[in-house]
Amino acid sequence: MTASKLGPLARLLAEAEAHRPAPGPRPRRVQPPATAKQLAALREIEWFIAAHGYAPTLAELAVLLGIAAQTVDQHLRALERKGMIERRAGSPRTIRILGGTAPPTSAPATKRTLTKAPRLRVVKPPVEAAAPPVDGDLGAADFDACNGVG
Repeated sequence: MTASKLGPLARLLAEAEAHRPAPGPRPRRVQPPATAKQLAALREIEWFIAAHGYAPTLAELAVLLGIAAQTVDQHLRALERKGMIERRAGSPRTIRILGGTAPPTSAPATKRTLTKAPRLRVVKPPVEAAAPPVDGDLGAADFDACNGVG
């Protein structure tokens, strides 16, 4: 079809398509450097693997860092995006530190202990027993008698 047979909108679209530059490679998005908290998580992982021979779970990292397990997961996802660690989805203890990731900012402490986080225990108040009827209260028989039943 020639340009004269196209409508005005179709002509504009055809011209725009003719002048469109050839698609090139997309620019890579540069990842910002790891934050201090992410590096702290990385140091704890390094220490745990060195001390125990296997990677920590999210719960163990949460106890070591003193933060919630969900926050630990967010830090680990960020470290994965930045190419500093690798994890296998759905499997515990699969964190692997990739080589040359971050210079250690401080030597890990030699005397660390991993203890379970204290669990909060909900204490329910005792259930009070029903009070015995007081003189003057109507029992079932009195109620029936007052209402003409029985």
